[in-house]
Amino acid sequence: MKTNDITIEKLRRNGYKVKVIHTNLDDTDEYQHLADRVTIIQIRNHDGREYIGKARCSIKDHYNRKLGNKIALARTIQSILKDNVELSFKDSE
Repeated sequence: MKTNDITIEKLRRNGYKVKVIHTNLDDTDEYQHLADRVTIIQIRNHDGREYIGKARCSIKDHYNRKLGNKIALARTIQSILKDNVELSFKDSE
């Protein structure tokens, strides 16, 4: 399976714990710029190990949750594969 085929929904259906956080980097300024936004995805593997990927909005971009999810998920999967951990899926959809 290609890493592009892996989605948050597919991971959850296959028993992985996936936490998605959309937050500001700096909560002190009441006039926060959207470039301070960050998306964090945390995946807990079947053996209990946790992996985290982050995506930060560039000052040149407009904040987009879907794009943030996609980038953070890809980075989280990269860290899992870098650890030589295989992702297993019951369904082949």
